[in-house]
Amino acid sequence: MKRNANRAHLLLSLNLLFLCFSLFEPLMLWVSLLVITSVLIRIALYLEWHKHLPKVSTINLLALLAAIVLAYTGWQLGLLLSMVNLLVMSGALKLMMMRKVRDYFILVLVEIFIIGCGFIFNQGLGFALTYGLSLFIVFLSLGFHVSPGSSLRQQSKRLLGLLLQSIPICILFFLILPQIGPLWKMPSNKGAKTGISDTITPGDFARLSMSDELVFRASFQESIPEKSELYWRTLVYEAFDGKSWTISKLRRREKERMEVGNYNFTPRLSGDTLDYEVILEPSNQNWLSVLDIAKSSTEQTWLSHDYQLQSRFPVNTKFKYKVTSYPDNPLNQTSLYSDTSINLMLPKSGNSETQRWVAQLRQRYPQDQVFIQNVERFFLTEGFAYTLKPEPMPVNPIDSFLFDYQAGFCSHYASAYAYIMRLAGIPARVVGGYQGGEARQNNYLSVYQYDAHAWVEIYLEENGWVRKDPTALISPERISLGLESAVAHENSFLQDAPFSLTKLKGIEIFNRLRLLMADVDFMWSSWVLGFDQQRQFALFKLLVGKLSPMRIALLSLAVFFVICILLLIFNYRVWFPKIENQHLHYYNQVLKTLARHGLVRFANEGPDSFSERIKLEISEQCAEDFRHITKLFVFHEYAPRSQTNPNRLPELKLAARSFKRRYRFSIK
Repeated sequence: MKRNANRAHLLLSLNLLFLCFSLFEPLMLWVSLLVITSVLIRIALYLEWHKHLPKVSTINLLALLAAIVLAYTGWQLGLLLSMVNLLVMSGALKLMMMRKVRDYFILVLVEIFIIGCGFIFNQGLGFALTYGLSLFIVFLSLGFHVSPGSSLRQQSKRLLGLLLQSIPICILFFLILPQIGPLWKMPSNKGAKTGISDTITPGDFARLSMSDELVFRASFQESIPEKSELYWRTLVYEAFDGKSWTISKLRRREKERMEVGNYNFTPRLSGDTLDYEVILEPSNQNWLSVLDIAKSSTEQTWLSHDYQLQSRFPVNTKFKYKVTSYPDNPLNQTSLYSDTSINLMLPKSGNSETQRWVAQLRQRYPQDQVFIQNVERFFLTEGFAYTLKPEPMPVNPIDSFLFDYQAGFCSHYASAYAYIMRLAGIPARVVGGYQGGEARQNNYLSVYQYDAHAWVEIYLEENGWVRKDPTALISPERISLGLESAVAHENSFLQDAPFSLTKLKGIEIFNRLRLLMADVDFMWSSWVLGFDQQRQFALFKLLVGKLSPMRIALLSLAVFFVICILLLIFNYRVWFPKIENQHLHYYNQVLKTLARHGLVRFANEGPDSFSERIKLEISEQCAEDFRHITKLFVFHEYAPRSQTNPNRLPELKLAARSFKRRYRFSIK
């Protein structure tokens, strides 16, 4: 194999580098450097800056060292990331030592596997197009390997034609092949967990508010509820240590028992419903975002006793689930003893000033409702402010917030409100999730990280768990209009994301571009990534009516028949080759007619000589016709192009057909 000046190798090398950049996050730095080194070696060979590949012994030693390093660091990454790094590392080493045709084809297969691995981490439309381009480059490399003399334009045109032909067949296979889950369990991806966490400290949500990363999209069957009603429940924090709120250990153990026993909390639900589907972005977490009270028909989900919907596995890829919510249904069907015992727990020390203030207030207002009204009046009348730039409060944060700074984010208000309620003997907990979202086309909305929000639930004997949002008391526009309006006075919205398109809403062209991208991504996620078994069955019912094995089999056969027809159409040239030289074609047809009766033209025999030789073997009229055909053929075949007359080609065609008919009845 020629080692340099090989476009097939160069394309495969650049494609490996391209894939390395697309997998920047899961790949370790030294693996990426190994890929860059191998590509530079190939570029140096292509440009003839260097004439020799590294020695095999050198590459073997490098492979051994790389394997040792990967084995040492792999246990921290988890099985999935280790395997991906191993695959890319193998591709880089194979690129360094590629000498034989077999090495080339192995590298082609490795890159196709890497492209497949890329869809584990990224399934958006942009990455689908990126990996489609990468696959095109692999095929282009194969084209240059088989036909190195072809130009880039010829190869690209041929490949594009083949790819366009494959699209309808791919769509048909996508629609009819069974949409089943993986036959194996995907190894855990120990990648970074995104979004809200299982611990919330006042000020944490301010970090999320600086991100415009998409969290999920929800599409409603009917109109979207008012923004002030969109409280997307995600996590419930019931343990407080004086500074941070976390998931209670008692609740965590209860959930583990429920999950192990495959038990699903099923409250009695009635009243108005909201039906919607959520497409959740990868978070590497188990919890899902829903409106109260949620009931899901998706198999991989379950509901816990704190009304939190969860998946049975970490969400590593886009996850679609169906939900029916009952917004008017009270949250009062869980164990009263368990709920109150967990949600009345207090830290042993800290925030003493708040404790004294609550004790005095509770003594004056022993009734719960009156006490709650006076607490809320305190927030309304004491000059509290809503800000994304709160002062740090490392010691006694509740005291500092309530009596010193009186300015904070939603988690400051929720934490202080819940702590005050517990001090007063009212069970309270903090709920974390998202509030609002950006509605689009009246049927779906997008929720971003900057929509993260925290609120409070308190337990009242007559109502059960009741939602209280102290942030709404201070900044009602945060609930009704969103975060951007709430912090417009301090210009802190997405301050750490200067290149965010969301900040350019005011410029019409950028806003339209942003919304267009959101619509395309929603369609891709909903119709392609969300085409599950349920949707496939609905499509089958639409096509064949009532489903039965016989009808599904007939549908499958019909689709395969359509695919066969398409393949026949795409390859009709095999049966009907294009006639490049028409006068030669007509002349050969006449020769075939004569050959069937033993009159064969010799290989070294000219047309005129053959005509003279056979004139005594056929009738006089046929001999005259054949002589005329030969004259026309010789004229078109051998005369200068400037002297030929295309208008005489039909004359040759008619003469050939006439000869075949006449000759059939005049054989001597």
